[in-house]
This record gives sequence, structure tokens and C-alpha cells, in this order.
Amino acid sequence: MRSARDHDVHAGAARNRLPPGGSTSSTSAPPSAAGKRVEAVVIARLYGRELAVPFAYEAVSPPKRNGVEMVLTSFHFDTTYHEEQRVYAMGAFDIVRQYCRLHREDPNFRSTLSEVDYLKPYFDVFPEDRATLMQVFRENRSNSDVMYNQPNEMNCGGEALVRNFVYGQLFHGRVLGRICHVYAPGDVFGHPNQLSQIARKAGCMGVSWDKYIYNFPPLFQHLSLDGTGLPHKRGDWGWGEAATWDCRWWLATSSRRRPRIGTKP
Repeated sequence: MRSARDHDVHAGAARNRLPPGGSTSSTSAPPSAAGKRVEAVVIARLYGRELAVPFAYEAVSPPKRNGVEMVLTSFHFDTTYHEEQRVYAMGAFDIVRQYCRLHREDPNFRSTLSEVDYLKPYFDVFPEDRATLMQVFRENRSNSDVMYNQPNEMNCGGEALVRNFVYGQLFHGRVLGRICHVYAPGDVFGHPNQLSQIARKAGCMGVSWDKYIYNFPPLFQHLSLDGTGLPHKRGDWGWGEAATWDCRWWLATSSRRRPRIGTKP
């Protein structure tokens, strides 16, 4: 069991709140300690001075959460990286082929097929899987993404970024049968100030990017220069961090409070 002795308490730390009249911190205990008395020591250090305060508390059971978690099988396609484009394209074709087979064999299988630079060539070269691809997209068994591929947003021009969104939504919507309402640039480093404006006009209701920024809120409302706002979620965070930042309620209700934006395919 870890006690508060294992942690330093710093004024203004992200895990602590400092309301008028006091402060709160947190400590963790194993599930076996639920309902038992736990003794610990909290140590505060400030400007070289140290204050140790012993305390005891009754560990509570972790809250039970009812719901369904969906696991989507996905992969990201780099046009070029360590190898040439031909090598990555052949690997992507093999993955898409396996996804199609699994979709036909298991109605509960879910996937994400998100980038046009491998999807359209596959759609053209393997006509025997076209019906499967269109079916799983329209039945919401496979998830698309907004873009043509994951753009280098900070280096490409504004028109190139807009075209990336437009081509992605056109192919996913008019060919495969369903557009995406959340832009998810998983392997993109940095984003322009106009991102919410572009994403909203492309039919998005939110943005989910995966790069971690230390001590940055996991969920926030982003405003573009023209005043367009969208909820953004950064990557590498879980329910516990959402509780720390007081955004669990916002996260649980935002999808109900915010209408869908954009046109249907």
C-alpha cells in the first residue's frame, strides 16, 4: 500500500486543490483495504522546512461504474518513415484484408479504418471486399476519421489542411457511406489556432489528439481565432485524471448536451 508518505505535497500541484481554509490531497490503497482503518503520514515541504502529520482514515471501496467499453482495433499508416511508401502500403493492405475477414466472421468485431491513402487504393485493387467495407461503415461497425491522412498541421499550408479534411470526409461519406464527427489526429505533433474552425466546418463536433502535454488539462474548450469553439481531448489520460481535473461530469454529459454539427452523407 502506498501512503501519503510516498508523496510530497507542493502548493499549487495539479493533484491538490487549495480552497479557502484548507487543502486536500489523495492517497491510494489496495482493494483489500476497503472498509479497514489505514494509518499514514502526510509530509509537507516548503522552503526547506518540513511538517509531518500522522492521520488515519477508513479506506472506501472503489466506485462501481456501469457501462460498456468499446475496444476498436486500429492502426496508423505513415506514407513514408523508415521505409518507402510501397512497403507501408503493402502492410496496410494486409491489415485491411484481415479486418474485412474478421468483420465477415464476427458481427461483434469493431475496427477503425481512417486514412484514405491506403483505403482508396485497397478499395480499387480488391473489389471483392468493397461490399464488406461499405456494409461495416454504414452499420457503424467500422469507424472512419475526418482526414485524408494525418497531416503535419504546423508545416502544411492552410489550404492543404482544409483539402485534407474535405477529401477525407468526401471519400468516407460518399464512397463508404458514413462521415466522422470527431477529428482524431493520433500521431500529429502540434496544432494550429484555426483547428477548431476548420474541424467544425468539416462537420466535427470535437477533436481528440493523442500527444501528451505535461500538466495540461485532459479536456478543454478550444477557441479558434474567429471564435469557433469545440471540445478538445488530449491523449494519455484516464478516468482518474479526469476526476482530478473535475471534468468527469462534463465528459459524461457533453455528448448529450452538444448537438451534432455538420451534414449527413
